[in-house]
Amino acid sequence: MGPSIFPAATFVSGELYSPGDVEIRGRAEADIECRFLRVTRRAHVTGRIVADRVRVEGQFAGEIQAVSVELAATARTSGEIWYGSLQIEPGASTEAFCGVMREGWQTQKGSRRPQERGEISQIA
Repeated sequence: MGPSIFPAATFVSGELYSPGDVEIRGRAEADIECRFLRVTRRAHVTGRIVADRVRVEGQFAGEIQAVSVELAATARTSGEIWYGSLQIEPGASTEAFCGVMREGWQTQKGSRRPQERGEISQIA
C-alpha cells in the first residue's frame, strides 16, 4: 500500500491518523500520527507529529516525536523535536529545541513530552 498523499491544493485541519505512510504537499494545521510522515518542499505544517520516521523538506512548526527525524536542506522548522536519531542536511534551518529520546522512552499521543515507559513504541 502506498502513502496517503495530501496534494498541494489541500488544507488538512484537526487530527490525522494513519497506520501507514503520509505525505503532506499542501498545508496542515493538525496533530498527525502515522508510521512515516513526509512534509514536502512546498508544504507548511503546524501541529504535533508522532511517528516512527519523519522527513521534513518544507516548513514545520510545532512538536515532533519520532524514532528517526530527517531535516532536508530545504527544511525550516521551529518548536520541539524529540528523536531517537536526527539527521540535518547542510542548509536546513531550525529554531527548535531538540531532545534525545533515550532508550526506554515511549512516544505517547496526547503527551507533551516522551514518557519513560518501556521501549520506543512502534505505531501499528
